[in-house]
Amino acid sequence: MTSVSEPDPAAATSAAPKKASSLWAVATAELRARADTWQTDPERWSQLPAELVATGPIPGDGAAELRRVAADLVRWNRLPPLDPRERSAWVPVDPPVPVRSGPASPIRSLKLKGIGLGTTGGPTQPAAEPYNDALRHAHVGITDDGDFCLRYSERAPLGGMFLDRARMEYDNAALLQRAGCPSTVPVALFRYESLECPWQPGRPLGVVVSGGPTEEPLRACGLMVADPGDPTIYGRACAEILRLWGPDRGSALRAVAFEVGRTLRQFHEAGLFRHNGYPTNYLLDPRTRRICLLDLDSSLPLAEFPEPRRAMEILRDVAGAVFSLGLIFFEPSIAERFPPDELAATGHFQRLLDGYFGAAALPPAILDAFLDHVFGRYEQLYRRRQEIRDAPDGDAVLRGLWPDRCFCYPTVVAALGTAYTESALHRRFPLRFPPAELTARARSFVRHGAPAEW
Repeated sequence: MTSVSEPDPAAATSAAPKKASSLWAVATAELRARADTWQTDPERWSQLPAELVATGPIPGDGAAELRRVAADLVRWNRLPPLDPRERSAWVPVDPPVPVRSGPASPIRSLKLKGIGLGTTGGPTQPAAEPYNDALRHAHVGITDDGDFCLRYSERAPLGGMFLDRARMEYDNAALLQRAGCPSTVPVALFRYESLECPWQPGRPLGVVVSGGPTEEPLRACGLMVADPGDPTIYGRACAEILRLWGPDRGSALRAVAFEVGRTLRQFHEAGLFRHNGYPTNYLLDPRTRRICLLDLDSSLPLAEFPEPRRAMEILRDVAGAVFSLGLIFFEPSIAERFPPDELAATGHFQRLLDGYFGAAALPPAILDAFLDHVFGRYEQLYRRRQEIRDAPDGDAVLRGLWPDRCFCYPTVVAALGTAYTESALHRRFPLRFPPAELTARARSFVRHGAPAEW
């Protein structure tokens, strides 16, 4: 009989610092849940009625047991194991449950997203008010005509997610499984029967339950944010990445970047776009030596959008992955592990493109403008890392050194135009602008900006 284990109270201290006033600025110790919050105390919460809406491609008795355990957690019959600042709970599964189709490893954990919010005082239930992100900013987007623009993400319920977004993640994971793209496995979809947001009438809240390939989430960011001896999830992820692709961080970073590019290419070949390429959203599967995609609730089908937009959205995703594999290092404790010369020598940005474009011969200087911008700022960060740690206005100094996404995204998109037109993707999703026009559009956006589309 498959079982899902109760969380070990000691393991609850494994949360890495999450984004607050800066990328990874909150001390890990400040985010650790007290061990006593994991003990069952019915007075701390109320049960939440939830309807099972859909179930995934899992055969046999294992599927029923996974759904039963998930339903108990979704309905808060049991306290969900939520790390601080997380709205996804991870629960180990033993023994592993096989998957009916696709490339996925057997399910060794359940991820329940939209189930509540972890705090330093323990998990809290989904709330009706919107989550206010202090770092909310405009993203570089693409209009239906294929132009660059600025967009803001919609606000999510505090600790929860809308059912339509949960459905998107569920359906997208199923599509990726059928297409052979490494991702989490759809297990179940639930709708909360009594939770509504007054600011979004008619949109019920839901939970998407997915299966993961490891007993705990081994995220790619572990290589950057932790050391292999750290007694945390991120330390264990770092150790596993070094075991697979080391022996040193530089070699491992090159391998991770290549696998990110390879998986992102399969994501686009499956007909989807829009994936947040921050390294927290890449999950390691040691058994297949692949990088799997997490957090698919914002991904969309390319076919549902006008043709001029499709190739540009693909290129924008690649630019986002490149940008995010630079941005992750812009925090003093992370930079400490990666001196600028050593980080530049890894060539990890180029390796991401190698993974994405395959055997295509990309010019070695293809990302020069982007690299000059990012490493110019990174060298300043590295020199001033102690000042940023110690100064009262250190967060403001740090934010002033972050790379400019409104420069980086269009610059990388323009740089990759020719490589894209020579790829097989161009035949399915043709780029409607010749490279010279694409460069002109990118320069115009960088010079003048664009109005935000809400």
